[in-house]
Amino acid sequence: MNRRQILGTVAAILLTAAFVWWLAGSRLLEPVLVTLRQAALPYLLLILPLVVILQLARAARFVLLLDRMRAGGLLATFQISCVHIALNFLLPFKLGEAAFPLLARRLMGVGLASGTSTLLTVRLLDLGALGTLLAFSAALAVPDLAPYRWLLVAGSVLSLLAPLALLILAGHGQRQWGRLAAVGEVLARARSHGTFGKITLLSVLVWACHAGAAYLSFLAVNQSVQLAAAAFAGASGNLAFALPFQGIAGVGPVQAAFAWAAVLCGVALEPAVAAAIACHASLLVSGCLLAFIAIALEPRLRVWQRRVVADPPAP
Repeated sequence: MNRRQILGTVAAILLTAAFVWWLAGSRLLEPVLVTLRQAALPYLLLILPLVVILQLARAARFVLLLDRMRAGGLLATFQISCVHIALNFLLPFKLGEAAFPLLARRLMGVGLASGTSTLLTVRLLDLGALGTLLAFSAALAVPDLAPYRWLLVAGSVLSLLAPLALLILAGHGQRQWGRLAAVGEVLARARSHGTFGKITLLSVLVWACHAGAAYLSFLAVNQSVQLAAAAFAGASGNLAFALPFQGIAGVGPVQAAFAWAAVLCGVALEPAVAAAIACHASLLVSGCLLAFIAIALEPRLRVWQRRVVADPPAP
């Protein structure tokens, strides 16, 4: 292991330990565990189809940006996305992000430059859509922010359009990229009128599914909340998940941010923490299950093996 991997592992252990220590020190651990044992499993099982939908939405964005609308393109990107997200859950320092361009090259013959620029474009869209959901749900669900409601709504609109502005600015530097022509092609595709609208709507769908998962988690722990409050809590947790440092399997900052946001919406701390843990566990199990199925069905996704099947030729 190199120094970065060691630091990431240590940071993950410390963050998870700090979260558990906080639960134990505030005497929340036992009541939260009791609440989770009594959680309504059917609500949590409904999160699995939501994860399938959001993975399909992610796959569709990759297909549009890579211009792989031919038969099999959606299935391949769906399989890649499943493995990619599962690795993001399990590996520290967001090392799972490196899996996408490698798997896209292995499974679809996509160049590393195209795969990396596609991933970065998607992450830019994710931040824009997530910022929109965060600001809009906060305007509806957080009582203390009521005086700033219209400002938050305006901010949510700007957040949704911000990726387009950045893509246009990036396009002006296209002549200076030289050999990275593939990057320019991906960005040109992303900022085109038809494609940008489609991938933006797909990004909104991704985070709407996350909001639905948060809402179902609150219902599972017998806590009634508004959909906007669940969306705000879920968006806060996902924003924390975007940080480079995470706990073991994402346990720590994500649940703290989720619970903090729910408390701002008027939810008691105990059910807020229970819902945060239930939501994260459901997303983690669902994501890993889909990744396992994808790897079982497609040998080329087994990154620990060398070229199990020859890579397809680039179109």
